[in-house]
Amino acid sequence: MVNRLRPHLGYSYLRVATDEGADPALDLPPDQRGEGSSPADILYRSDVLDALGALPGTLPSTREIHDQLLEMLADRHDEEIDRGATLTGPHRDDMEIRLHDFPAKGYASHGESWSLALALRLASYDLLRLEEGDLGDGEPILILDDVFSELDAHRRERLGRIVTGASQVLITTANDTDIPDSLDGEIHVVEVSLGEAAPREGRGL
Repeated sequence: MVNRLRPHLGYSYLRVATDEGADPALDLPPDQRGEGSSPADILYRSDVLDALGALPGTLPSTREIHDQLLEMLADRHDEEIDRGATLTGPHRDDMEIRLHDFPAKGYASHGESWSLALALRLASYDLLRLEEGDLGDGEPILILDDVFSELDAHRRERLGRIVTGASQVLITTANDTDIPDSLDGEIHVVEVSLGEAAPREGRGL
């Protein structure tokens, strides 16, 4: 899954967070994008895969993983008893998010971290769109919960252009002024106040 998500993450980060995001070529549908260079990446981190010397984006055979896991469990048997925990296995694996070839955790700024989180959401959406014919039951609903408040004006406009291509998008915001002009005429506004929801006539901003 992580390997399939990687190209979509890199592409989405370019669209949301970089100057290249304004390039019209980045508006291509997922299956027409080709190769691109992005500072954002994700890797599946596993002691078992590291021990096997697996390259990023590749997987050894099931038999190789099985044998290596059993070997590592045997090697750490006494240590696991002492610590009262299983120290080897998939529950210890992690998805590492990287930016400019550094771990995002502890390296990325607040804005970069927010852009990475948003890029992950858009990447998972694109992955589901591509696999809709084989695995899904229709285009997914894209839900963005108060994302515009954390973006500057340029990134808001860019994100607005990105999501207009989706069939169904739900966006929440506490402030009307956060809604970008690129969504003007594309949205239906529902105001929620004291537990009551009511559609607004026109955008009314």
